[in-house]
Amino acid sequence: MKKNRAHSFLAEQRGQILLETIAALGILIMGVFAVVGMSLTTARSANVSSNRIVAVNLAREGLELVRLVRDTNWLDPNATWPYGLLNGSYTIDSESGDTLTAVAGSPASVQECGSACALYIDAQGRYTHTPTSQQTNFSRLVIIQDAGGLETKRVLSEVYWSENGRSQRYVVETHLSNWRPE
Repeated sequence: MKKNRAHSFLAEQRGQILLETIAALGILIMGVFAVVGMSLTTARSANVSSNRIVAVNLAREGLELVRLVRDTNWLDPNATWPYGLLNGSYTIDSESGDTLTAVAGSPASVQECGSACALYIDAQGRYTHTPTSQQTNFSRLVIIQDAGGLETKRVLSEVYWSENGRSQRYVVETHLSNWRPE
């Protein structure tokens, strides 16, 4: 009888140890999946943040290059307002310097622009509209319009990119005025 009781007690212990082991493995596996999931989410978020930083800087660069066009033309004593800032849709990059390149059809947004607005990375790591370089996921369009009168121009710099199968867009705007009236 003692032998039977001892055998029954050992059998219960083995069953309990097996259940505890299975529960511990389940908890461990859930922990591993949680860590892997958090790592994937962190990597995806880092990529999204990186793309947004690039888009913001490309949009800001578009405005700065338009200011460069205005300022360069302003230095010419024979130039008059609007100092080369005619209404329309343009591409511009640091490679072209102070030259606005008109986009055929004057698209109202970068999505309508197509490949004419695509940005590439050149050998020096600069973004350019010249298609001989490595193509990026970004496109940029600069739109110049009259704003609030003949002495002010509204300048929009729009950047478009695709991320995780979704279209993304970032737009910055400034107003440039005739700060050298005749």
